[in-house]
Amino acid sequence: MAANHETIDFLDVRVYTEGLKLAFTLYTKPTDRNTLLHTSSFLSNTLKASLPYSQFLRVYRNNSKPSKTQEQMSMMWGIFIQHGYKKTTLNAALQKYQVRD
Repeated sequence: MAANHETIDFLDVRVYTEGLKLAFTLYTKPTDRNTLLHTSSFLSNTLKASLPYSQFLRVYRNNSKPSKTQEQMSMMWGIFIQHGYKKTTLNAALQKYQVRD
């Protein structure tokens, strides 16, 4: 856990001060290698389809600012594309997450 007077990093959340308020965002360690399950793996299709949804939901839950949420959703989208996920799968995950909201 890293901390100073403005921020505290704990697990996958960064809590920081913004004026007199607390805000939070998704935190990834500097050593994180963005190793997500590749679509060519031999695990079930159900698992591979649920991974984008769970990660998009994680980004949404761990952000207090909509602008930061959108920025991190775009980054997560790019990571999934690099790992062979189809845009239709990602769009379905986003639709599912947005319906939940």
